[in-house]
Amino acid sequence: MTALDRRQDPRNQVLDRIVLGVSSTAELIVDRDHPFFFDHPLDHVPGLLLLEGAVQLAQEHAEQPSFVSAVNARFEKFALFDREITLTARPRAGSGRKRIDVALTQGDITRAHVSVDLFPFENDVPFPGHRDLSQAIPACRGEFLNKVNADNVLIGEPKIDAGEITAEILPSSGACLLADSLCMVHPLFLLECFMQVQRYLNAKDPAPGRIRDILTGVHIAQERPVRDISAPMQVIGRSQFAPTPGGRATRTAALTVAGIPFAECCLITARTGMLRKSA
Repeated sequence: MTALDRRQDPRNQVLDRIVLGVSSTAELIVDRDHPFFFDHPLDHVPGLLLLEGAVQLAQEHAEQPSFVSAVNARFEKFALFDREITLTARPRAGSGRKRIDVALTQGDITRAHVSVDLFPFENDVPFPGHRDLSQAIPACRGEFLNKVNADNVLIGEPKIDAGEITAEILPSSGACLLADSLCMVHPLFLLECFMQVQRYLNAKDPAPGRIRDILTGVHIAQERPVRDISAPMQVIGRSQFAPTPGGRATRTAALTVAGIPFAECCLITARTGMLRKSA
């Protein structure tokens, strides 16, 4: 396997019974003691774990040095703990990249559809600039991000100005398992940084009876990968949702390294009046 952003720590192996072929299958390992995916008690399998399984199965199809250039997901229903979750992957090629479509099912119920793009990695163009490690970035308070373990806080306290929100991505201490990867910053680490900004905005919304955001889709795409997780990275986006057809809402953000945009994230939510924290 030549996926350059694959996981290295055995605790992050989330697939079992992998069978590769024209249509590949695997079973998702749901380890409720995992220190990141189950940072706090949940009543369903977290969406990020579903994405992790889809990415890992897609990476099994890398035939040359590649990185994950895009992940697109549509969540159909909550995945519960009562049955095994099966992943079925079907590769297809196009536009110089390989796309792997992954369906995650429990029994005959589809829980999520995920597509993962693998892009050949040929010429490494390093980003300029280095983080000034003498200037420590204060971590955001975990309760704003729905995180119990301080090691799982990935961003500094966001700043909101004129409808724009900016958050520094913290340099990894190595204690957070989501930061684990071979030689490229993992795309789901970047996506989670964006999602933590989203949770911060939810937590800071002072409106009484605030509606809950139910995640129905996510998207991340990067033009080129980042090798050094200690590079100066930021999440920059709008602080307000944009309405979409069908009663959904979206929020987007750019990710930058040394001030240069290199990736974009988007989430799609449904809205409900339940007064609960978003998982």
